[in-house]
Amino acid sequence: DPARKRLVREVSDNDGGYSGNYLAAQVYRYAVTRDPEARQEATNTFHALRWLEGMTGISGFPARSVWAKGEVGHQADHGSGGYAAEWHETQDGRFEWKGDTSSDELCSQFYSFGLFLELVAEGAEVDQAKGQLARIASHLVRNRWKLIDVDGKPTRWGRWDPEYFQTDEGKFDRGLQAVELLSFIKTAERWTGDATFTAAYKDLVRLGYPEFTLRARNTSPPDSILHFLDELAFWSYWNLLRYEENPDLRALYRRGYERGHEVVRVEQNAWFNYLYGALTGNDAEA
Repeated sequence: DPARKRLVREVSDNDGGYSGNYLAAQVYRYAVTRDPEARQEATNTFHALRWLEGMTGISGFPARSVWAKGEVGHQADHGSGGYAAEWHETQDGRFEWKGDTSSDELCSQFYSFGLFLELVAEGAEVDQAKGQLARIASHLVRNRWKLIDVDGKPTRWGRWDPEYFQTDEGKFDRGLQAVELLSFIKTAERWTGDATFTAAYKDLVRLGYPEFTLRARNTSPPDSILHFLDELAFWSYWNLLRYEENPDLRALYRRGYERGHEVVRVEQNAWFNYLYGALTGNDAEA
C-alpha cells in the first residue's frame, strides 16, 4: 500500500537539538573516510543549525525547531512542562520557529560545533562556528545565566542561575545544569580566547559550580531518571573534560563523569561507551 510508505514529518520539541547528533556523526564519518559526501552532509547540517539562531532575531537564542508554512506533516502543539507550543513567524513570513528553547539545543550545538571546528571547518566556516558559540555564551553571560525568550523572560528549561538552584526543582537539576554551563563557557573561551568568557568562568568557579558537578547524575526518584538527561550530560562533558586544563577542576569533573558513566554502563550504549573510552583511555567494552 503506497500510503503506508509515505513518511510524515513531525516538528516536535528538539528537532534542532537532535540534529546535532547527525552533524557529529557526519563529522566523524568525514574524519575517518574523507568522503566528500560526508563533508557536504556535515556542512549542510551545520548551516541549518546556524539558521536556527539567525531566524529568531535574538542574538544567541536558537529556535527549537522550524516549520515551513504549507509543508505536509504535523506541527507540534505542545511545549515544555505541559504548556502550549510557542510558534513565531520568521521575518519573511515563510517559516515558523518554535520558541521556549531548552538546554537541549545549547548542549547539542556546543558539542557538535566543537567537533565541526576540530575536524571539518574550513575558511569562513571557522569564524561562523566560533561566532555562533560566542553569541550563545554571551547571551547567557549578559542575562546572568538565563536563556531569555521573546517575552523577556527565561525559558522553561533555560535557567542555570544561582537563584534557580535555590528552588526545589533547581536543587534537583543543578548538578547537570552546572556541567552544562561550565562546558558552554569553557568551550566559548577555548575557541574565541575572549577574556569575557575567562572572567565568566572564574565567576562560576567562585560560585561553587564545579562542586555541583559531583552529583550531575541523579539516581532517585526513578520516575525522574531520563535517558536524554544522560545525553545532555555526556554532550557537555565531552568539551569540559578536554578543554579544562586546571588539574583540580578537571579532577572534580572526572569524578562526576565516572559516577554518571558507571550508572549507565550496563546499558551498553555504543555512544556512551566510546565517548568514555575516548575521554579516559579506559576500556570502552567494544
